[in-house]
Amino acid sequence: MSRIIRMLSIVALFLLAGSAFAAPGPTGLATLILHSEEGGAHVFIDGRLRAKMDVTEHELTIDGIEPGAHTLRITDFTELEKWWEGTIELPAGFTARAVAEPGQFTIYNKPRELAAQPETPLPPSMVGFVEVRSNDEQPLNVFIDMRELGMVAAGAPLGPLDLAAGEHYLRAVDPRNGALVCSGLIDVRPGATLIIEARRGEPLSSPSRPRAVIPGF
Repeated sequence: MSRIIRMLSIVALFLLAGSAFAAPGPTGLATLILHSEEGGAHVFIDGRLRAKMDVTEHELTIDGIEPGAHTLRITDFTELEKWWEGTIELPAGFTARAVAEPGQFTIYNKPRELAAQPETPLPPSMVGFVEVRSNDEQPLNVFIDMRELGMVAAGAPLGPLDLAAGEHYLRAVDPRNGALVCSGLIDVRPGATLIIEARRGEPLSSPSRPRAVIPGF
């Protein structure tokens, strides 16, 4: 019996040693978070179906993407209508946040944001400002990059809010029923204040800088 116990102990030691020197799991993989007001998107990466969005859902997350260049194809839930197809570049460890609608796909955050942790203030040269206005008497919830930042209504603007310079995705939502009022990509410039008007049933607009808003959402 003691001999069997010694043999089992030796086997256990070999197994422990092997696990100590085993190759580590994959690290530095990229992630894609996709948002769509249309819903029902199917996402193919390098020709392989990687994720399906239910028609009642508006966001999905794809983890474990190898860093580097990939072909991306997005279709509707039938996979017969192609929304967008092209090449994307994902750095190691990066979480890309994107918006997809029929005929359009945009990654609206930049890889440089990896270096900026939430508790680490950005330098002034990388910060801009946004003020959101509305002519709607009903207060609207404002989301920027999927984060709820406050409410806006006629005579009660929101902001100025400080944001990292670059493109951001802005949505205005009716809090009574969660219905989308308007949405779009906005271009924030360092040191400048961008005024955005959120009007029910109309695309986002900027009275001071019309090209700061990308239509089509």
